[in-house]
Amino acid sequence: MDEPAWRMAGFQRANPIIRIRCRVRDILTAANTLAQQRPGSFFTGKVCYEREEELLHRAKSVQAGEMKEVTRAAANLLLRKRYAFRFEKEVRALWLDREPQNTALFLPIDAKSVVRQVMCSPHVHPDQRARIHQEFQERFEVKVVDSGILHPPLLAQ
Repeated sequence: MDEPAWRMAGFQRANPIIRIRCRVRDILTAANTLAQQRPGSFFTGKVCYEREEELLHRAKSVQAGEMKEVTRAAANLLLRKRYAFRFEKEVRALWLDREPQNTALFLPIDAKSVVRQVMCSPHVHPDQRARIHQEFQERFEVKVVDSGILHPPLLAQ
């Protein structure tokens, strides 16, 4: 959304940062497909930002009960963060698996049909920017736009 957010996301990173835009319904469709293949629960929502004391109180109050309620309580806690991070305006997608995982679990998403836009950080090196543009165009047929946050439009005179 703004230059300070890009700067914070890229703080002390050597690799370029990109933003990928897609529709929530496409993520939900992929989660539904995954749910048909393995047992688990999918949650998505805006992160709520609270004082640290409130977060600790919530965490201590979780009681083990039925599996469905424990899963819902865990998701509820994972959709919360300390108030200090409220500038992030984060949205999370959570898959809570019923079986222990030793490796990453990926949603079955076809990038060519799901990705609506890719945006490069305004701080990415020009050589990296060119490579990102080329890679997304060739592999996914998605045009990359550059963040214009550092180049605001000229005001009409």
